[in-house]
Amino acid sequence: MVQTSSFCPKAKSPQEAHRPLEEADGGGHDGWVSMPQADFRGKPTSKGKRGGSPCRSVGLPFPCGSARPLLLSRAAASDSTSILTYFTSGAQRDTIRSLANTRSALHPLLFHDLCYIYCTGKMHAGGNMPPVTDVSARISAALNQLPAVAVDSQAVVSGLGGVDLVVAASVCGHRVGLVVEVKPFGYPRDVAVAIHQLRSYLEAQADPDAVPLIYAPRLSPTSRAILREQGIGYLDDDGNVFLRLPWACYWIDKPAKDQPDRGPGQRLFSGRAAQVTHALLLDAHRSWHLDDLAVRANVAPGTAYKVCRAMEDRQWMQRSGRGPATTRLLLEPGAMLDAWVTTHSLGRYQARHYHGWAQNRHELLRHLASALDSADVDYALTLSTGAQLVAPHLSLNDHSWVLIPQIQAETADRVATDQKLHRVEQGGVITLLISNQNSATMFRSREAAVWVASPVQLYLDLMVWPQRGKEQAQHLRAERLPF
Repeated sequence: MVQTSSFCPKAKSPQEAHRPLEEADGGGHDGWVSMPQADFRGKPTSKGKRGGSPCRSVGLPFPCGSARPLLLSRAAASDSTSILTYFTSGAQRDTIRSLANTRSALHPLLFHDLCYIYCTGKMHAGGNMPPVTDVSARISAALNQLPAVAVDSQAVVSGLGGVDLVVAASVCGHRVGLVVEVKPFGYPRDVAVAIHQLRSYLEAQADPDAVPLIYAPRLSPTSRAILREQGIGYLDDDGNVFLRLPWACYWIDKPAKDQPDRGPGQRLFSGRAAQVTHALLLDAHRSWHLDDLAVRANVAPGTAYKVCRAMEDRQWMQRSGRGPATTRLLLEPGAMLDAWVTTHSLGRYQARHYHGWAQNRHELLRHLASALDSADVDYALTLSTGAQLVAPHLSLNDHSWVLIPQIQAETADRVATDQKLHRVEQGGVITLLISNQNSATMFRSREAAVWVASPVQLYLDLMVWPQRGKEQAQHLRAERLPF
């Protein structure tokens, strides 16, 4: 993964443009970087702007993980000539020159801005990855806390295709060489890459005593399970440890620490991101074009892209094709739904209880539903009230549960009052569950002349409902959710 910025001041002179930059080597693996590209007349090739300068990207090989900034600059004598300066190795400089020479037959390549390109192969969600020396200190501290483990020395490894650290330690009196690959993210896709890198390195070294280990600030439960199955050790900042040796085995699993919301790509089950997740689960076996998914979820295409990218990181989604023909298909809808349940709670709703007198309480609900329809309130029946209409299982409950969007809560309250329903602190016969999540009622469906929450929403609510909710949820999932 790389990050490109072209919003830099123009070089005031060729000498200033060619001023050397401080370099700091870092280990990593081969990857691609992007650079702004102009057309053969020096005009921007894209209508979009990045950092105030129109540009598009072209890929060039570069060792990911390096902390070294690269410099592309213009030192033009005239509009017909351009000098490209690229501070890197000779081989990579030759690549750039070849690219420029290929285009020079048509017209000289002209760069308008000073552009710094930073490889972000070692970055985590909160910003730049700590220096490898800091990471090595964390790893040493974690290992030294394990019983009968003592770290003797550690070395930072640099070079293409190599690992990041080699740690010499003593475990129960036996000498061990830990080869460590550091990753900024700990999703299954990142772990799969790290496993390949470690095994390639170990095969090249041919050291039977070397023990592979992966470090990431946070490793997902799925990633940890994959690593244990493959016999690869791991450490993370949450305190999770796995290290299996012929004479000893260490395995520590700890609950994940809370993380702040970092946008739709990081938090899949709330806000607009939840709308995308909800839409995908309701049509779990469909191959989606991004624009179609954005329309279905009523979000911007950028939001849909970020959510899909996060699902790809977790290996819940597969992407096929290129360009406009790209489609995305869920691979693990069941795992995604199960993960959503772990974040869901009825406590997120604001409950408003109402009591009213009627010979038939179900008729009371239908009268309320009709009045809510007339007032254009986007309500949806949930819990046992809605489940009985889409997947009957248990006997009807005398209490009715109705989801109401937060923005329409006061309108719904006035409608309930008009229907001779009185607000009470507890109990009652009807409860309005006020939700601040649009996805809760967005995908409702019409059943028996009333609006019912989607099967996904019903399942979420039932699974966290203490009144035999899980039993009803399991029946609903078997009947209405094909995964």
